[in-house]
Amino acid sequence: MPAVPDGLKAELGSLVWTGHEAIVWGVDTSDDGNATGARFDPDERRWRPMSDDPLPRFDWSEGTPGSQAAVWTGREMVVWTGALGGSHATTTTVLGYDPTRDRWRFLPRAPLTAYQPEMVTTGDALLVGTDPLLAIDPGYLGRPRAQVR
Repeated sequence: MPAVPDGLKAELGSLVWTGHEAIVWGVDTSDDGNATGARFDPDERRWRPMSDDPLPRFDWSEGTPGSQAAVWTGREMVVWTGALGGSHATTTTVLGYDPTRDRWRFLPRAPLTAYQPEMVTTGDALLVGTDPLLAIDPGYLGRPRAQVR
């Protein structure tokens, strides 16, 4: 596998497999106040950049960059941004990334925070390993309804 090109390297990154390519996203190794990502196509054996995410720059003293988690839903990568952008938050910014259109979007904020929570999709819900467990209805990807269980 070829090395990730400079400027696309993510430190403390999250990785998902779409069925066609690998996507890695996290703290930018060349600019630790930013996040970056890259996509790897195993057929072409090459890395491609992702469009810039919509997050503001962050300060290490104001958050815990790298506390994110990501999961593949079958059509987009959902990123739980963790403490990126502020350590005193009581909610979490959640992003969706569509690799077919190379576009990011904000999803409704999650009602909890957590450091690198485990995430899994079941087809019926997106489960986030927070305390308490957060179960997010699949309609969240279009029409949000989050419930703490």
